[in-house]
Amino acid sequence: MRSERGIALVTVIMGIAAIVLLTLVVQQVATYQLGQASFQRKEDTILATTEAMLERYAAKLTIDPAYYQHYVDEAEAPRICTDPDSSGYQTTVQPGNPWIEDCTTWDYDDVVPAAWYSHPLLGDASVLVHVAPPIEGRPLEVTVAGRQGDHVSLRVVRAEIRAQAISEFVRMVEGELRYGSGAKTFGPVYAGYRVGYLPGGEAYGNVYAEYRIGGWWQFGPPIWKNGAQGWDSTGNFNDAGETIRDVYPDPIDFDRFWDDLALLQAAACQGGGVCLDPAHDSRIPSGVDAYLIETVEVGGETKLRVSYATTPPPGSWCLTSEERWWVRSQVANWQYLDTFDLPKNGAVWGNQHIVLGRDADHPFVLDGAITVYAGTSSSRKNVVIGADLRYADGLDGSDVLGVVASDEIWINPYSVGTDRELNIYGALLNQNGAMRVAYDCGTSGSSLVPPASELNTYGSNASIGTGNMGCCFTPRNYNFDERLATLRPPFFPLLSTDWSYTNWREIAAPCWARPGGC
Repeated sequence: MRSERGIALVTVIMGIAAIVLLTLVVQQVATYQLGQASFQRKEDTILATTEAMLERYAAKLTIDPAYYQHYVDEAEAPRICTDPDSSGYQTTVQPGNPWIEDCTTWDYDDVVPAAWYSHPLLGDASVLVHVAPPIEGRPLEVTVAGRQGDHVSLRVVRAEIRAQAISEFVRMVEGELRYGSGAKTFGPVYAGYRVGYLPGGEAYGNVYAEYRIGGWWQFGPPIWKNGAQGWDSTGNFNDAGETIRDVYPDPIDFDRFWDDLALLQAAACQGGGVCLDPAHDSRIPSGVDAYLIETVEVGGETKLRVSYATTPPPGSWCLTSEERWWVRSQVANWQYLDTFDLPKNGAVWGNQHIVLGRDADHPFVLDGAITVYAGTSSSRKNVVIGADLRYADGLDGSDVLGVVASDEIWINPYSVGTDRELNIYGALLNQNGAMRVAYDCGTSGSSLVPPASELNTYGSNASIGTGNMGCCFTPRNYNFDERLATLRPPFFPLLSTDWSYTNWREIAAPCWARPGGC
């Protein structure tokens, strides 16, 4: 005890204790970090799994754009049909089986985690998918929940899967497009050859041309506004110096749209839409020449009142039977067929000409989302605008109208009322021509539109040619419906088969994804 040499022993013991303590602390930190890394690895794996399943579902949509309507995916929960108008109402369909063709709304049965879908390439990860169909103009929405083994943490992502529709262009033509002095375009514009603006013309949306923007006669490029730019073969009109091929690998070809239009017809006749065809509806006689579709309000809901005519309306000697529909549809001998609910899938098709709206005193006012299509690639028919086409909520709601003619869209001159104003809301597609105004002899003679009449369009117009609106309307106001950038009319044709995600987000686990529910 008297020797100071004991201090050395105490010092060594304390040093060893400090080293042991430090080792324990480092070991605990390393163990914690290893656990965190393992946890994060599992979290990243689960998130990657959910994204992979989104990609898988989008890949199936490239093959079949209506895949969600045709099949219950293997990764989905069992679907229960909730469409009271369907032949399979309250029927449950298991994953991996064809879906009920006329059922457009559904719910899901509860699935225990042990029954979630495990893809062979995902290891011990499993997923469960819920699909919300594109009803009333909404995009297709897919929710994917993922988990790994018995790992209690869930990752759930939700995204809208969509492709660019031709309704996203305020104007699209397969050939040449010219805008007059002072013209203003507020949405994207596409021309299959050249597009030009007279001096003072302004573009508030991007402009695309397969050959040139401007550069001939007095037509030049527009004054660019709001950051809009242009893409043509030169690369002179955007900051990156890109050409049209950098945006669209191939020129837009209207012949590509026929497949989408066949899908629209199938949705109307086989998927719960409104199908106006004697082969589908025995109440329609075989000799029908045209259909009249009007909107009526029943019990606070918009419905479609449909009539048919078996002979063209009376007309002057210079009108062909087809031209009589353009000029005289309001006096045809219409026979009432039925009043239909707005189809949940939004698809309306007729095998003959279709007239929208009876006359200027009876506007077509839509509270919902539909696309009306007349004819087929082998039997081309017109759509005749017989009255104002309006939305019940203007441009503030989710109302959206698609109008497709396998031939052309014609404006009946008598659709312009005493107010000398015609309003057309919607996305229009002239698959074989352009939107035109009929004359007293159909395509020639005197204009029947009241002098100084005004045309107001709110939407988009795609056509082979440019039409003849200048003959009969002054002024002409072509307004873009900004909602069409994301709100696609039901089954409206797409530019390509490339699908993309919008509004991707990770969400809290819904009740159906949690063990034992909520």
